Order: sequence, then structure tokens, then C-alpha cells
Amino acid sequence: MRDYWSIINQKDRAYFRGKPYDAIPGLVELFKSKKANKILDIGPGFGRNFIYLAKKGFDVYGFDSSKLAVKELREKIKKEKLNGHIILHDMNKKFPYRSNFFDAVLSISVMHHSKYENIKKIIAEIERVLKKNGMLFVSAPIRPHKREKAKKIGYRTYVYLEGKETGVPHFFFNEQAARKLFKNFGLKIKLVNKHNQLDKRKTSNRLEILAVKK
Repeated sequence: MRDYWSIINQKDRAYFRGKPYDAIPGLVELFKSKKANKILDIGPGFGRNFIYLAKKGFDVYGFDSSKLAVKELREKIKKEKLNGHIILHDMNKKFPYRSNFFDAVLSISVMHHSKYENIKKIIAEIERVLKKNGMLFVSAPIRPHKREKAKKIGYRTYVYLEGKETGVPHFFFNEQAARKLFKNFGLKIKLVNKHNQLDKRKTSNRLEILAVKK
């Protein structure tokens, strides 16, 4: 699989080095109110959410499959003397953390980059590393981009046939699928309409899922 972060242009890179995802400030307040401190950011890329959380005083962990992203994020952590831990790792493999380790887990525009069967395993790993009553926040699109050709390869799963993510599987959540996948969690699910992250002329429907481990 191609390293996404190495092929996007400088304008796109600047976006992913910028402001955090817009739900993050509210999550910071929620985490603080629940005294959650140890946070896992799955696939942080260049670290816009990771760095924001670390600067807010959280003990932030993360892994990414991109050598470029991990290298840059490590340099940022060192330069700014933050409490952050980033490693190179594939989310489709067993997470390199002990059970009941984290107070909260984030997956923002990450988890859906896999097939349905793999996503079930990813969620099982999240459940394993989360403490009881630990929180999970997921943001993911609900349908393929209209302007890029995509081929269906399984249950709610497509691969793009063109563009930066050619060949990468994408699972598109809906409420029914989310409730089935997160059956061991208490859920709050919200459908939101957001401007496209990289093209403000476009909008995209996304599911935001706030889950609590039972």
C-alpha cells in the first residue's frame, strides 16, 4: 500500500498540520470531566489532533503506518517537549499495548480505511486496550466521493479506482452497521454534514460516534 502522506501535495499537508478536527476541543472538556488522561490516537498522521491533546496536558500515544508521518511527529514531540509517544504500526495488527491501558481512543478519518472483517478486529483491539468505561470517538464518511470512481468489493466496502487512495479499501459506516460493530459499547451516534477537509466547495456526510466501553 502506498504511503498516503508521502504522495499528497504541500497544500494538503499544510491542512493536516493545522487546526485539530472540530470535535476535539469539546472532547478535551469531556475527557477532563471524566478524568481521562491516557489517550490513544489511531493513525494521527502529521499530528494535528495528537499535538493539540498533548499541549492540553494529556498523555498521548499513537501509531501510524506512515514512516514519513511518524518521523515528523516524533520530531515535533521532541522539539516541543511534549508528553507524547508515537510508533510505526499497522492498525490491522494487534495493538502494541497491554489490556485496559487507555482512558480514551480516537479514530478520526482512519478506521474506515479497511475491510469489514478487519474493522471488527480493530474494534476488538480497541475494546481490549480501553479501560472499563473508557471512551472511543470515531469519525468516518458514510459514502464514497461522487467525483472518483469506486468499486464495491464487500459489505459497505469500496475501493477507489482513481485518485490518491486508489486501491485502498474503504468501509462506509451507517447507524445500523455502527450499532452492530460496537455492540459491546454504549453509543451516541450523530450524522453531521461537514465541508470537505481539503475542498471547502464540497460537503460530506459523516458519522460521529461516541462510544463508552461497558
